[in-house]
Amino acid sequence: MDPNENIEQQRTLVCRIIAARDRGEEPDAADSTALADLVVELDGWVMRGGALPDDWRQPCGACRAERRDGIIRIRGHVGCGRPA
Repeated sequence: MDPNENIEQQRTLVCRIIAARDRGEEPDAADSTALADLVVELDGWVMRGGALPDDWRQPCGACRAERRDGIIRIRGHVGCGRPA
């Protein structure tokens, strides 16, 4: 499993889903399913001790993470240039 490829695929799908929503359309069900599958795959990989995607190990500087109530919230882009 390549975590870098996985996260890039996730970002592509997120951008397509957001673009559909912004146009007032329903996101493609196949995109939503593929995104869910990728999230589960990456989560399993990381939980078994696999390496994080490179972007997660070296923040771009434009993104910020904060921990509140045990949840990590990311503020910034998700790879498509759209602010969170």
